[in-house]
Amino acid sequence: MKLFKPFLALSRLVVTAHGRTVYDQPFHSGVNIIRGTNSHGKSTIANFIFYVLGGDLSRWTPEAEACDFVFAEVKINGAVLTLKR
Repeated sequence: MKLFKPFLALSRLVVTAHGRTVYDQPFHSGVNIIRGTNSHGKSTIANFIFYVLGGDLSRWTPEAEACDFVFAEVKINGAVLTLKR
């Protein structure tokens, strides 16, 4: 019996506000580290990733609430898809 091994990898995250790109980050395979000083958006980026992958958030920062859409290019079981929320 062949074992099914589901796979999901984030390749790129794009956030838009008022029709403009406000965040655009490619991700590579393996561990990606989002770093920065306090209060510079690391948790907000993590929240956008959670949200675009289907998570439900009830509390957003004012900066995140000003955004229109989140796009994610993902690889799922060998297929490349673009998700938009």
